[in-house]
Amino acid sequence: MERDRLSKIEGYFSSDHDRILVGGLLDDLAFLWVQMEEAKDDILQNGIVETYQNGANQSGRKKSSAVETYDKAVNNRLKIIRQLVDMLPRPTVQEPGGEAGELERFIRDGLHS
Repeated sequence: MERDRLSKIEGYFSSDHDRILVGGLLDDLAFLWVQMEEAKDDILQNGIVETYQNGANQSGRKKSSAVETYDKAVNNRLKIIRQLVDMLPRPTVQEPGGEAGELERFIRDGLHS
């Protein structure tokens, strides 16, 4: 579902090479989105800290694994978004309503939400 929503981005790249690279990045981005949603559900259900027990004498509380997963996914998602933005074709004349402007708005508004 998320991958289908992101597939619009591939149409902004003209070369086969770029489309292959972008397709892989979009696959990863969709996977990260799912990972983030699952981690978010876990965090909402179980909180941000968890209790651990290492042997008989070592126990305590630590940041939950779901929070760590979410944090890593957010950072990886931002790296992929930066890669996509860097790969965008640059128009010879910047037009506010042009295709590049439309794609940048989609990435800025759609992927960061």
